[in-house]
Amino acid sequence: MTTSTGDLTSNSSIAEPVLLFLGVLSNSTEAVDRARRLIEIVFHMSIVEYGPVNFDFTDFYNGEMGPELLRRVWLLNGLMDPEDLHLTKLLTGNLEAALAGGAGRPRIVNLDPGYMSLARIALFTTKDRPHRLYLGSGIYGESTLQFFDSSYRDVAHTYADYRSPELRGFFNEQRPALKSLLRDYREGTEQCRNIYQILGDGQCSGCGESVDPSAPEN
Repeated sequence: MTTSTGDLTSNSSIAEPVLLFLGVLSNSTEAVDRARRLIEIVFHMSIVEYGPVNFDFTDFYNGEMGPELLRRVWLLNGLMDPEDLHLTKLLTGNLEAALAGGAGRPRIVNLDPGYMSLARIALFTTKDRPHRLYLGSGIYGESTLQFFDSSYRDVAHTYADYRSPELRGFFNEQRPALKSLLRDYREGTEQCRNIYQILGDGQCSGCGESVDPSAPEN
């Protein structure tokens, strides 16, 4: 595609769809179950789970969330448009607050979104660092794993848990499924959704079920 602004002309290409995932931290099985139910309702997608595994790389979260935290990764089984996907970080922040019982209360679940593409594993964050790019709405992005030599591999700034062979292996195992979805998408037999379909009306896109993250389980 060619775009032009005045006398400035550039060649650009549309990014391929990606798979959204959430890095999940908690020491409460009940809270994790509630969070998973909410994510499945909001995104109307099934989840492929990595973990739980012990999260002992840092005690950064212990003061807020307590000890003995477990790491999970929830990979959503459906293609998403990467355009403006960083806004998922705003959504998960609201879900964290709702699960905690209101803004300002200590979190009981940490939900960090990112995406998986054929080229990289990317994370969204509110914290600026030299290796991160500003995406808008107070959100930055970083490429935390990069695919080369037939594997997702860590780089200098990769978080310790994402460096682990087990988590990198999980993403490697899911890569053929992403390739298959992309092939179906190019052939017109697989859909790609965008974040505005999720955020548009506070409902589950495709099922019309209203979402109240603070509501108890039935």
